[in-house]
Amino acid sequence: MRTKHRIRIGIVAALVCIAVLSALGACTQAQTFELQAVDRDADGYGAQAYAYMQRLTTDFADRTSGGASDGDKKFAFWAAAELSAMGYTPIDRFKAVTDDADNPVAGVGEFSYEFDDSNKDREHGKSYNVTFVKPCENPRGTIVIAAGYDNVYADKAQPTGVEGSYQSAAEIAMLLTIAQALRDAQLPYRVEFVLLGQETYGYIGSYRYYEALTVEERAQIAMFVSLDHPVGGDRLYLYGRDKQTDYQNYFYAVARANGYTAQDVPADKHVVRAALFEDGRTQYFHSGMIGHHVYFQDAGIPTLSVASRNWEADDNPVGTERAGMENVLYTERDTLLQMNERMGGHEATRLALGQATALLIGALVDYPEQLTAALDTARMQEVGRTAQSSVTNLAMDVVFKIAVIGALLGVVFWIRKRVADRREYYQTRMQQAHPPVEPVKPIDVFGLDSDDPDADRSKNDSDGGNADDLFG
Repeated sequence: MRTKHRIRIGIVAALVCIAVLSALGACTQAQTFELQAVDRDADGYGAQAYAYMQRLTTDFADRTSGGASDGDKKFAFWAAAELSAMGYTPIDRFKAVTDDADNPVAGVGEFSYEFDDSNKDREHGKSYNVTFVKPCENPRGTIVIAAGYDNVYADKAQPTGVEGSYQSAAEIAMLLTIAQALRDAQLPYRVEFVLLGQETYGYIGSYRYYEALTVEERAQIAMFVSLDHPVGGDRLYLYGRDKQTDYQNYFYAVARANGYTAQDVPADKHVVRAALFEDGRTQYFHSGMIGHHVYFQDAGIPTLSVASRNWEADDNPVGTERAGMENVLYTERDTLLQMNERMGGHEATRLALGQATALLIGALVDYPEQLTAALDTARMQEVGRTAQSSVTNLAMDVVFKIAVIGALLGVVFWIRKRVADRREYYQTRMQQAHPPVEPVKPIDVFGLDSDDPDADRSKNDSDGGNADDLFG
């Protein structure tokens, strides 16, 4: 009884801890923002981004990382030339890369990677990150805008032979259009533009980028904006964290004020239990936790994933692009032509590109005071969320383990009780079927069992004590 009582107390205590942590989290309310509309040329941004996508389809369809054609290298050189022509400053954090004339290409850095034995059908190799910066005097921090650029055009494991419009072309086009718009903008933040190689398998490019940053540089990041397939799905989402943050609310406020379509992140994110993850990084998983931002999010850096999908659909636990349609990611259907058909025409594609791009440009330029207010609290909120999440994850683990142990002990107690009950039942049945029988008392021939043994002997002695008297 004492063991069962202790188990009950442990389970109740763990549940109380969870309830207290949830209440504390609920007490921390994120800011809300009321903003006025600012006219932005969304149509112009859409036309420019769409032109970039067309260029990628024709001139840089092969952007395969580690491929024999050096498609990723050719694209990286072109992207670096584009950003350099816009007036941005190259950053060299990786191994220097030279062109065919053996001239170093500023802003393009090489990194190598290897796959483990479970990925024998994939090429070991090297790829390239492209990094440029918009400087700022006395910046309040750094805003990183990142996009992956590789595709599986000539991939060893699953070659598609197409340009990967949903996979990466749309986010490349958006990043370059944003960079074009921010050239002359006055911002209180330093802005880094990063085009990441080898993001298809394990987000290696973004990990190498994170790894190359110094501790001080990581501490200076006010927000990491991740363009994760931002056009082509049913809806556009702006995902920061599972609990509301000021900066996530701010970006949604910009969308509402200017009439840009951005869907609220659903409360039901189709979370998958991840209790079996070996690294213990998280106790659950959902599609918002996939993207170029994952390593920064794990490090407690504020992140915003700009992603287009259908988060409400149940078709695919990893992520549904459009309800009722097969996903095109990593397939031969991932073309600009297919995107236009799925979106309802090229005008719809341009509109989606223009609105998403205008939203981000407006959020970075048009409301400097509100942007600063949102990002000033981002780090503090992120640390609080991370600490609370860690404690909550620990409490969830404790509750989970206590529940399992309690259930096993409960089964043991139940089995023991059943065995005892059945034993008692069968003993009762046996007693009812076979009641106890009194032993038969033997005939006292010689009077040996008499209470007065002298009486019998005297009787025999009076007759002379002859044994023949027994027979008369």
